[in-house]
This record gives sequence, C-alpha cells and structure tokens, in this order.
Amino acid sequence: MATIPEFFQAKNIFVTGGTGFIGKVLLEKILRSCPDVGNIYILLRSKRGKDLKERLTDLTNLPVLVHISTVYCICDRKVVEEVIYPPHADWRDIINIVENTDEHILDVLTPKILGNLPNTYVFTKSLAEHVVKDLGENLPIVIIRPSIVISTLNDPFPGWIENFNGPVGLLIASGKGIVRVALGSPDTVVDYMTVDFAVKIICIAAWEKARSSNLNPAVYNASSGKLKQITLKLLLDIGLEVTAENPLGNMLWKPSVYITDNRIIYFWTMILLHLIPAILVDSLLKFAGKKPLLLRIQKRIFLASMALFHFASNSWYLKNDMMLWLIDQVLPADKEFQMKEIHNVDVKEYFTSATKGALVYLLKEPEDRTQARRIYTRFWWLDAILRVVIIISLLWIVYHSEVQQHALASICTFVKNIIHGD
Repeated sequence: MATIPEFFQAKNIFVTGGTGFIGKVLLEKILRSCPDVGNIYILLRSKRGKDLKERLTDLTNLPVLVHISTVYCICDRKVVEEVIYPPHADWRDIINIVENTDEHILDVLTPKILGNLPNTYVFTKSLAEHVVKDLGENLPIVIIRPSIVISTLNDPFPGWIENFNGPVGLLIASGKGIVRVALGSPDTVVDYMTVDFAVKIICIAAWEKARSSNLNPAVYNASSGKLKQITLKLLLDIGLEVTAENPLGNMLWKPSVYITDNRIIYFWTMILLHLIPAILVDSLLKFAGKKPLLLRIQKRIFLASMALFHFASNSWYLKNDMMLWLIDQVLPADKEFQMKEIHNVDVKEYFTSATKGALVYLLKEPEDRTQARRIYTRFWWLDAILRVVIIISLLWIVYHSEVQQHALASICTFVKNIIHGD
C-alpha cells in the first residue's frame, strides 16, 4: 500500500488560493514532506495592478479533486454532519441574477436571497459545494470543511500565523488593552482547527480518496467537535492568563475584557472603553506630530464585532466522526502525517505558543519581555488604584445621597409640622 509521499510522487498539483493562510501551509507541507511531487501549479489573481501569469494544467486522469469549504456554510443548522446538504439556492440562478441585476437592486434582494444565512461569505461557500458536486459528477471529489483555522501547533514550527483573524487576533487585541469589551455570548463554544492539522487532513483525504472505489464525494468536517470544547469566556480568560505571563509591548492598559451579548450594553460600553480612549490617544499622537491610528483600529474592531455577532453568540455541534476515522487510516510509515496529538492538545499551552508566535510573526516584537513586564506591572498598579478610587467615589456618592435624602426628609417633616401647627 502506497504511503502519502508515494501517492504524491510525480503527481502534478493545481492549487487555487495558494497565497492564502491555508494555501501557504499546504504548499510548504507538500514540498517538505513529499519531495518527489511533480509540478505544482498555482492560480493567482491580479492584485493591486500587478499582472501575474496564470498557469493552467490539463485535468485529464485527475486522481482526486479536493475542495476547501467551511463548516459554517450550513450555519442555519445547529448540528452539522459530514454530508452535502440540499442547496440553499440553485447556483446557476444566482450567477444569472448577479450578472443581470443592477447593483442597487441586488443590495435590496440580498437579505431575501440569503434567507437564514448571516452573510454572503457562507452563502457562496454553500453554493460552491454544489458547483463542485454538479460539475464534477464523474470526478473523485473530497470536500474539506474546516472550522475556525488558527495558528500552527507544531508544523513547520509552533505558533506561526500570518493575520489577526480569529481567536488569536482577539487575544492580541485584548492583551494590548485595545479590546476591553467583546460582543458575544460567554457560553458560546469556539470550535477551531490549527492550520497544520487542517493541511494534514487535506493531504490524507486526497490520498484516501485516490485509493477508494467509492464514487460519492467524501466530506470531512475539520473541526475539534467534542475533542476540545472551549467557551468564549474560557478562551478570553486563558488569553488574559497568557498575556499576564507573557506581556505584550506597547499596551494601552492592563488587559481586561467584559463579554456581553446585549448589543445596547455593548454599544455604550464600547463608547466608554473603546471610543473615548481612542479619541484621547489619537489626539495625543496628533499633538506629538505622529500619525493617529487607534480610532481607525477601533472602527475596524467594531465593524468586525457586528459582522461576527451571529457566530460569537451561537454554538453548533460539528460532527467529525469521518475526520477521526480518516486520521486513523494513516499508515505507521507516514510519520509526517500522524495526528495522534489531536486528542490531547493542552489548550493553555497551545494559546501560549500562539501568542508568542503572534508576537514574533505579526508584531515583530523582541523575544526579551523584560520591558513589557515592567510596563504590565505599572499598568496593573494604575488599574488597581483607579478601581479603588472609583469604588471609594461611588461609596461617597451613595453615602452623601443617603445623608441628603435623610436631611430632605427631615426638612419636609419639619415644614409639614409647621403647616399643621404641630
């Protein structure tokens, strides 16, 4: 029986999305773990006025076609199984509508077209599964549905990440004191998959499908499912512990996050804890002759929070029995693709590694945290003193309010007695 590297030997691979987060890790994994692979063709779009050559390959004798979707393309169901569900719409009709409808009219029609789906991203991801299924009727198809894809666990090295999206970005923003209130339910289960695990699943699934005689599309939910369930509150609590042990540089205040799923409370708390401090900091930056940036960051955070509210306030049961079965099919000789550690990942240890990775690969901060720890300690004391001052002030107000109420009551009684001649 061929191993995974032997399966990829002399095979030509056509990759779309090769410059994306998963795509980069996938290419690195194949080149490193399958050195005898044939040609790799990457389809790139023109971007920012730069012309890029597109190379196409002949898809005859295709051993397997792997399509990357997302588990959230079926987020109108609370239980997501590893099957292709009925389409939310006919993709041919949607293409026809988009190509022949005025943009303003399309904006009006979009909510009705989406139905119970929260945005066009998950809607088009859902349609794409049916495009692949319908047009690839006689092809060996695999559909991989990752949940939230985050930093590497180990491969090629721990904690690598290229963007601030997802839980790691939230931990970094809260660790710097930029995010102090989060919009979502504290009990929401955050399902995630490390990018190196997701890439291994892609490679294993391609290998397994190529040696299978089953002509039906194979679907795998690349999710943690019931392996490691973590709530949004627990995630943020772990993040605060991690950033206390590994403080971030240039923090604005001691990290602390309040979570609410009430939009009105979030809005007013955001004004108090995000907007006003951002205006003050940007004003100081302008006064110092530097470029203001915090207000722009807070605007992006607010828009992202509103866009992701549906996902931060709901939980899904993402079944992954087929994914776990797939992992067990890996041969002992395929050590580069083993995933036994998926069953016993230490959550705090992982997010500690992810935070350190973000410091190195995104923030470009030095490994020595001595100065950052000094700043953290300073803000810790300032935060503690401010809390004490606020509590004392509130007690003083309450106390004097009661005194004033008693005084007013006494005066009223005195006046009443005078009126009645008592």
